[in-house]
Amino acid sequence: MRALIVTSPTGIFSTNLHNMSSLDDTAQEQLQLGSCYQDQLLRFVNNSFLADVSFLVGADAKRFYAHRVLLVHCSEVFSEMFRPRAETTKKRKSVTTVIVKNVKPSVFLEMLYFIYCGDCEVTRKNVFDLLLVASKYLIYYLQKKCERFLMENIEIVLEEYVAASKRIDLRVQQLCLSQISSNIVKVCQLPQFLKLPGTLVLMIFKQKFRHGTDRQLMDAVDRWRASQKDQDQANRVYRIVESHSPAGIANGRVSSDGTADRTSIRALAVGPTDQVEASSFPFEPMQPMSSEVTSV
Repeated sequence: MRALIVTSPTGIFSTNLHNMSSLDDTAQEQLQLGSCYQDQLLRFVNNSFLADVSFLVGADAKRFYAHRVLLVHCSEVFSEMFRPRAETTKKRKSVTTVIVKNVKPSVFLEMLYFIYCGDCEVTRKNVFDLLLVASKYLIYYLQKKCERFLMENIEIVLEEYVAASKRIDLRVQQLCLSQISSNIVKVCQLPQFLKLPGTLVLMIFKQKFRHGTDRQLMDAVDRWRASQKDQDQANRVYRIVESHSPAGIANGRVSSDGTADRTSIRALAVGPTDQVEASSFPFEPMQPMSSEVTSV
């Protein structure tokens, strides 16, 4: 059952209809009106009636219909894409076609549900794809919804982090690192953390953390080190992380510009770390709309 999104004078909130008994008469009336409004919008998802834009999505170019007025309300990217231009206004056809590459049709449809109804189905299988498409089109509240899901299921992030590293998916890898750095203390307590290879541990501890003390983080690395079969490499990873911690800088084990132990990091074959840092994720350059057929 999709949650009901209701706009009120105090903001936007969501609830399920079976919770209505606990609300006062005014709130119940708002929910009933909101439910009617949401049902009406739901009928327009991928509906050609009055549609003024269509999308050809994925490798099979599956067609989806949409309505610009709703797209531009939720996305700065769509707002810029469909902004009226004097040179194209007279030539514009009834329906503009936009080609969307590298997005799964099922994910694009869930994005449309969110734009039209304020809700979509986020699962373990589609959360990273949804987060990528929300980042691509700058749909802020969809991003937050996916991030909340990952925060509540943080073990998924570590699993996908390892998988993305194996297939060299730099966009998803950087996305995972961002989530890990925001929840580092919780991540370090997971059993999966102890199974990470040394190269991925180093990449994690190159991030800036919002939470956790230096001692908490070093204790986590120490636990990881104790669980490793290759103690020589584990000790090298520990020394590198320790030397780059604030305590390591204070004790003179690394210079303040972070130049010490660079050769040790390279020797561990960290891999695509520099590529990850240099990647343009999460945004892709927009192409100007030179005709009625656009590719994004």
